[in-house]
This record gives sequence, structure tokens and C-alpha cells, in this order.
Amino acid sequence: MTVTDINPATGAAVAELNETDLAGMPERMQRARAAQRQWAAKSFKERARHIDLMRRYIVDRAEDLAATVSDSNGKTRIDALATEVLPCALACNWYAKNAGKVLGPQKRAAGHLLFANKRTEVSHLPLG
Repeated sequence: MTVTDINPATGAAVAELNETDLAGMPERMQRARAAQRQWAAKSFKERARHIDLMRRYIVDRAEDLAATVSDSNGKTRIDALATEVLPCALACNWYAKNAGKVLGPQKRAAGHLLFANKRTEVSHLPLG
């Protein structure tokens, strides 16, 4: 079955899209879990490289992406560029540069004299 994507600003049909076959969801979820395990096994440096590739893709195709957003939700292309496309590129840039610092292991000081000989570390593990 298909669904027609309509531009709400013009009423024009943008595209015919196939509905997701829910019978295939278990297999899709299995593939997503496998991909997540591969992602979790990568170092922050490797993840940053992939995120930077995504940023470059967005920047290189910014006009096309803005046109797609504009056609699908009725925003002007400038608005789509300013509120959808560029913030995605900026977020990719921030995550590629800062994820290791923000999500890397963090040592915590002992909170009490009784625990002076103990060490605590907070680790953020990717879940999905």
C-alpha cells in the first residue's frame, strides 16, 4: 500500500511512499541491534569520523535537503535550511568534536573520608 506525501502549503503531491510492512519489523529490529553493537564497539575517534562524514554529506547537499523538507512540510526553503538542515550539520560538528569529552569515562572523587581508599568511575555505554 502507498501513501501520498502532500505539501501542506500548496496541496501538491510530492511523492508516493510505500507503507512499512509491519511483518518485517522483527527482522529490521534484529538488524538495528546488530548495527548498534558494531557502533558501540567503535572508539570515540572512529565514531567522530563517521559523524563528520554525515556532516559533510549534509553540507554538500544542503540545498537538496532543504528542498525536500520544504516540499514535505510546507516551510520555505530558507526556513527549512535555517531550522532543519543547518542545525543538523552543526549538531554533527558538535558531537564529532565533543562526544569523547562528554561521554568518556569520568573519575569521581570519594565523597567521604571513609571512602578515601575507593575509586569511582562513571562510564556511559551506547545503548542504541
